[in-house]
Amino acid sequence: MKPRRDNRRDAGSAEPASVDIHGLAFAYPAGPKVLQDLTLTVEAGERLGIIGPSGAGKTTLLLHLNGILRPQAGSVAIDGHHVEPSRMARIREWVGLVFQDPDDQLFTPTVGEDVAFGPRNLGLGEEEVARRVRQALEALDMTGSEKRPSYGLSYGERRRAALATVLAMEPRVVALDEPFANLSPALVERLVTLLRALPATIIVVSQAIFPLLATCDRLALLAEGRIQAVGSAREIAGNRDLLRRHGLDFNFYLESYRRLGL
Repeated sequence: MKPRRDNRRDAGSAEPASVDIHGLAFAYPAGPKVLQDLTLTVEAGERLGIIGPSGAGKTTLLLHLNGILRPQAGSVAIDGHHVEPSRMARIREWVGLVFQDPDDQLFTPTVGEDVAFGPRNLGLGEEEVARRVRQALEALDMTGSEKRPSYGLSYGERRRAALATVLAMEPRVVALDEPFANLSPALVERLVTLLRALPATIIVVSQAIFPLLATCDRLALLAEGRIQAVGSAREIAGNRDLLRRHGLDFNFYLESYRRLGL
């Protein structure tokens, strides 16, 4: 049975947004194509997990969602609005990206300043900024950390602080790159619970299949620059031939799949 989610937001807050990617192609300078003719649709409010072998382009795909990278062919749209320069401020308000390395997101002297940075850039009043900082830190069990220096946090704390910087923006889409890596089991469980309840569209890239399956409605397999398959946890994690063909350790995936009782 899928966990029940509460997709309600506070009055006045934006609703989860859909993500539509069509024919996306991208190559880094002097390199081969990383993404080619990639097409994927994520419904508003859905939780989608993306798996694939190393080097498949999973991070590159996430970087297109809020315009850090721009398509060389094809298109990316959030709630029907194409990701393009004229809309970039709005797109980056709608789409929150949590990087694999938290130090890419923490750059001010204290946790509170890091978490407040995004809301302040939206032009919100200090009372609203304080509310968002408080709620984001509370959601991640970091209440009281506002004045702590970001450089003095443990790795797990920095991961949570980085996620708090995104939650404080109250985005319509949250995309996370390997969010479960190097977290304790207790923190993984806490993060799974949070992502299941978060009132946003969630896209998670992860090789940690057990928490990924516990979090997501569907899985997509990305390999050779394209989405090779999309389906339920039962369809994707249970398809040994599919995983083997694309260089994934199907025994590891299958064991996690069995632990879920699927």
